[in-house]
Amino acid sequence: MVWSRFRRPLAAVVAVAAAMICEPRVSAAEGPFEPVASWPEALESVPIAYPTWMDIDAKGLLYLFRRCPIQCSDAPHPGPNDPPGSVLLYDANGKYLREWEPKSGGKWKEGHALQIDRHGFVWTTDVMLHTVKKYSADGTLLMTLGKQGVAGETNDTFNKPTNLVVADDDSIFVTDGYGNQRVVHFTKDGKFIKAWGKQGTGPGEFRIPHGIAQDSSGRIIVADRCGLGSSGCTDGRVQVFDTNGRYLAEWKPPSGVLVPHAVAVDSSDRLYVDDAQNNKIWILNAKSLTVIETIEGLSGHGMNVSPSGDDIYVTGSKAGVRRYSRRR
Repeated sequence: MVWSRFRRPLAAVVAVAAAMICEPRVSAAEGPFEPVASWPEALESVPIAYPTWMDIDAKGLLYLFRRCPIQCSDAPHPGPNDPPGSVLLYDANGKYLREWEPKSGGKWKEGHALQIDRHGFVWTTDVMLHTVKKYSADGTLLMTLGKQGVAGETNDTFNKPTNLVVADDDSIFVTDGYGNQRVVHFTKDGKFIKAWGKQGTGPGEFRIPHGIAQDSSGRIIVADRCGLGSSGCTDGRVQVFDTNGRYLAEWKPPSGVLVPHAVAVDSSDRLYVDDAQNNKIWILNAKSLTVIETIEGLSGHGMNVSPSGDDIYVTGSKAGVRRYSRRR
């Protein structure tokens, strides 16, 4: 079905209208979110510089993806002579442990997103090398999607991939976002299944698919960032699809102003939207797309949440590394 940019299916209209209705908060713990002070620990010997993304494993270890160790020479992007990106490892209390290094496959030229799946595998995207990589927890490279250093829009190439989610069936959805405007689906073994999306503002079209998550019903949720900061755009959205790429719905605030950098879903199907334009985190019911609550004064480039939803982790050039936790 072809839709003009001015038309929306009924589900999308209902979803946007529902955003105006706030549900009672369903909290995993009592109390509002509050910043955790002096977390993680800051060491002069371990500068964080540009932290682009992070995730927490089942043991509570924080994997912090650092794009540049001091400052990116083409800020916020690394220049050709900048040292490679790295991953810093912290314990559950924010104490620095060590640098987590890949045992093979080299480091990252421009690290973007880092995700840890439910099996403990570590996944990264590199927008300069056009790759998605899968590692074991000890740093052994297990899989590479894309061709290193080769930009493309084929079944086995990306053009600046931004993020990924490992689905409940272990297949992989990649947002191929900065150079291409599409979502690419692979089997758990890395075999191409399908891709969907193109540049545009209609249903199933993207401007910058920048973040991606899956809810408990299997729906794929994409943060469709409307453009780079220099574009000045403020009309991004969150789009929802089934696993076959069929458009189901979209969400944006009643004001229509949204620049979503990241999305995440906790174990209770609360959807978190990192909104850089309004400097807030929106928390929604992932199924109804109704607003539960917001966290003001918090946004960044990357975001993840604990399974319970009691802890939110945000990173970025301006945000640094921040953790907000519910008051117990």
